[in-house]
Amino acid sequence: MPKHRRIISNDDGWIISNMKQAVTPETIKELMVDTYEGSPIDAVSWCVGNGEVYQFETKVGERFGEGEDFEVCEQDPHYWAKKNLQDLTDTCGGPMTEITRQFDDAGIDLFPSMRMNSHYDIPFDSPNYGNFRRQHRDWLIGRPDEYIPAPTIEHAISRGVDYKYPGVRNHLLAVIFELIERFGVAGVELDYFRHPAFFRVEEAYSTRYLMTDFIQRIRTRLDEVGAERGRQLDLLVRVPPTIYDSTRIGLDVERWIKEGLVDIVAAGGGFIPFEQPIGEFVQAADGTDCQILGSLEALRWALDEEVLRALAARFWDAGVDGFYLFNYFNTPNEWKRRVLGEMVDRERLPRLNKRYELDHSDRIESKESHL
Repeated sequence: MPKHRRIISNDDGWIISNMKQAVTPETIKELMVDTYEGSPIDAVSWCVGNGEVYQFETKVGERFGEGEDFEVCEQDPHYWAKKNLQDLTDTCGGPMTEITRQFDDAGIDLFPSMRMNSHYDIPFDSPNYGNFRRQHRDWLIGRPDEYIPAPTIEHAISRGVDYKYPGVRNHLLAVIFELIERFGVAGVELDYFRHPAFFRVEEAYSTRYLMTDFIQRIRTRLDEVGAERGRQLDLLVRVPPTIYDSTRIGLDVERWIKEGLVDIVAAGGGFIPFEQPIGEFVQAADGTDCQILGSLEALRWALDEEVLRALAARFWDAGVDGFYLFNYFNTPNEWKRRVLGEMVDRERLPRLNKRYELDHSDRIESKESHL
């Protein structure tokens, strides 16, 4: 049975990707680790990269800035990202080594978070556009030289990798296995909401067995490494807000839950938390050891304290085991202690003021909205 964690909070890796200054172990402690002290956040999932370009000391994947010669520019985050990744690797083993160590010292579990198919609309020659996709254009969802009209879902997902190809699955597995094997982590997160497309639209449902096999291989490796270390290593997945939508895009989440392939499911992206039928995930997990987390997204504007209390009450009433936070990493320590503390206090929460809302349909615009 997985360890009970009240809240798991995702960190998008900003301290490497967006800083315009030197990052040291002291910086990591002050700006990251210390902001969680005394809060009910029991685990952090730290994003290791985007689009098969990684911001940790990987030996099997592509490190950010590899082969790039950035000019010295103190206002260029690309320059600092490459420099800080290399400097941390030289001085303390690397970002993943140091971040894992510091969170472990703080008593907080660390999950490396793999974004399973980032396909932001970025220039082909950008350092954030990975060589894996440049070199294997025939392994993308959009076929080479295929015309796909925009704006359509098919166009928005066309730059993502297609998991029907063994080369794609094997490449991702190599990086995931490296994270499990090399670092003292609590498990691994597979973020299937960045972004939710893994196959061509017309092929996703019929090829979902390929993703289940992929999950099974990760489950097996987690169990093997966990047995060697004498501890359970958990598999956390972040998936679309309904079982139907998950299955439709090739993620057989209900099967994963019932067959014990996953330990924790963060249900949804947090954009429709009032209307999401999260109870169906709770029902699917009934009688299993799988834990279900209600997802909250700061970009939904879910920062108002009365709204957060209402969402917490709704999720607790539905039977969740805890909460998953996305884009809340930059909230101050006092806020994390006070507001999140109220949300997990199931005796006090019913007596606090709450505001229930309709979910925001105006977020559903385009891929520029992070959907």
